[in-house]
Amino acid sequence: MIERVYLNVSSPERVNARKLGADWDEIERGWWINLSNVDEFYSYWPEAVPSRYRPDCRPPYVLSDMIPRNTWYVNLRSAMTKEGWYRLRQKVYDKAGNRCQVCGGKGSRWSVECDEQWAFIEPGYDGVGTQLLRCLTALCPDCHSLRHLGYSSVVGRLPQALEHMAYINRWTDEKCKNYETEAFGQWARRSSMTWQFDIESIKAVLRPFGVDSSEVKFQQFAGHFIPQIANHSQDISTLEPTKQHETKAEVESPIEVLNPVEKSNSWRLLGLVVSVMVVCVLTVAIGMVLLQSSTPTVRTATPVAPALQPLDPALVRNIQEAAEDWHGKVTKVGRRLELDTLPESVQAMDEYHQLMDEADKYERPRRTLNVVRGWARRGIKGKKALRRLRARVKGLRKAREHR
Repeated sequence: MIERVYLNVSSPERVNARKLGADWDEIERGWWINLSNVDEFYSYWPEAVPSRYRPDCRPPYVLSDMIPRNTWYVNLRSAMTKEGWYRLRQKVYDKAGNRCQVCGGKGSRWSVECDEQWAFIEPGYDGVGTQLLRCLTALCPDCHSLRHLGYSSVVGRLPQALEHMAYINRWTDEKCKNYETEAFGQWARRSSMTWQFDIESIKAVLRPFGVDSSEVKFQQFAGHFIPQIANHSQDISTLEPTKQHETKAEVESPIEVLNPVEKSNSWRLLGLVVSVMVVCVLTVAIGMVLLQSSTPTVRTATPVAPALQPLDPALVRNIQEAAEDWHGKVTKVGRRLELDTLPESVQAMDEYHQLMDEADKYERPRRTLNVVRGWARRGIKGKKALRRLRARVKGLRKAREHR
C-alpha cells in the first residue's frame, strides 16, 4: 500500500513539483509523493517536505509555546488591522501550499491556521526576560492545538491534543503526560516573570512577506509586561478562555486588545455595573409581587402545557454532520471555481458562501450547487463564475418577491 506524503508546494512552484516526480491529488487538492521517495525529493527541495518526514529531523517535531499569562493579549493579529492580518496570513498559507508544515495534513472545516512561534530568553541581571518572534508557520488545527496546550486545556480539548501529540512526535502516552506536567510548570514559572518584546525580531519576520511597518502597531509590544496573578500554581484549566488562539471563526469580528492592567480594571467596572442592574431588577420584581398580593385576583383554571421532550442526541448529531458535510461540499466547489486564487480570495469565498446560502432559501436545496458544478466543468471560473452566481441569486430573489 502506498503511503502518501503531502508537500508544501505553492501555486507558482507546481511546475517544479511535477518535474521532481510529485503527483496532484484532485480530491485532497495537494501535491504528494510516495513515502519511499522522500529522501530523494528532500535532497533536491528540502523546504517542500513537512518536518515530520524530513530525514534530518528527529522527534519531537512540534512542542507547545507556553505563553506567559501577562503577554496573552499581545500578538501580531491584535497589533495589525483586520485587512492587514488577512493579507499576511494568506501569504503564509500560500507559501505552505495550504498544507500543515509539520504533518502535511489539513483541517476539515478550514485547511490551516497561522501560528506565531515565539522564543523566550530567561531574565538576566535586570530581572526582565525577552520574548522574540522566530517565524510564522501554517499548521493544521490539530497541530496548532499542540502549540497552545494551555488554550486546549481551557476549552476542554487537552486529551485530543495529547493524543495527536503522541501520534506526531511518536511518543508514548506516559511521555506525553510527563511533558504536560513539565509544560504547565514552565508556564507557571514564566507567568511569574516580567517580559519585554524584541520588536526588531518582529520586523525581521515580517520583512520577507512585504508587510508595511505602518500596518503594525508596534507600541503594543513596547514596555514591560509584569505578572498579573499572585498564585502561579493555579491550574490553567480553571481560567477563562482567551483570544490567544487564531481561527477563521474568530477573525470574523476583530477583537480590541487591552493591556492586562487595563483589562482587569475594565472587568471590575463591568462587574460593578452588572451588580447595580441586578439590584434594580430585584427591587422592581419585589415591588410587583407585593402589589399583586395586595389586590384580590380571580383564580381560573389554566390548561397545563405538555412538557417539552428533549431532542434525541442522535438526531442532533445527524443534523450537525449534515451541516458540516454541506459546508464542505460548498467549499470544495468554490475551490474548483478557483475563487481561492483571486487577489481578494477571502472576500470572494465569503461572498460565495453567502450567495449559496441565500440561493437555498429561494429554491430546492443543492440545486444551485449542481448548477455551479456544471460551470466548473465547462471552465467558467474565477470572477466570471462569481458574477454569474450574483445574477442567479438576484433573479431568484426577484422571483420570490413577485410571488
